[in-house]
Amino acid sequence: MAYLHVDHVSKTFPGVRALIDIELEIEMGKVHTLAGENGAGKSTLVKILTGTERPTSGRVLIDGEDAADHSHLYKTVAYVPQEINLFTNLTVAENLFMPFSRSHHGGMVFRRRQLEREAQSWIERFNIAAQPGDKVGRISISDQQLLQIARACTNESMKILILDEPTSSLTETEVERVFRVVRDVVEEGCGVVFISHKFDEMFAISD
Repeated sequence: MAYLHVDHVSKTFPGVRALIDIELEIEMGKVHTLAGENGAGKSTLVKILTGTERPTSGRVLIDGEDAADHSHLYKTVAYVPQEINLFTNLTVAENLFMPFSRSHHGGMVFRRRQLEREAQSWIERFNIAAQPGDKVGRISISDQQLLQIARACTNESMKILILDEPTSSLTETEVERVFRVVRDVVEEGCGVVFISHKFDEMFAISD
């Protein structure tokens, strides 16, 4: 049974039908590709999957429950945008656990040494070529992309990871680094939605 089920979802904006009767099932432990030309409705669908938009009709079922009635279920869906969305003037460790409100580092005060110690294991796991105390603005774009994925995975509630064209600005070697991370996430039992325009990548990574 799919963990996330898009059940006959449509979305209409004034003058635009963005989605029409969409059916989609996301299974745990598999990579799913979402593909389509610009304007096809991918972004709108992602917003519905993450709870930032509500469908005009239809339902999103997460773990068998209607997410409209159980909004906490959206916390199990992590999203990594195509654009780098990091605080370049803050450190790798600070970005990794931000927002602090969703981690045990929340509150008015946090211990920097503890933060950096915990960040080190994530840096090693995701093969990020940086130190916890490095400013994000000084690390490579590929490492920033991996940091974004790692930040999503620090969400202990995550069951589904959505990656929006994560390789658009990467070299072939850097793409393989991202693929290794995706395979590790899948091996841990999570489901992945991989958004891409590149057919070779779709066939290389998708189930």
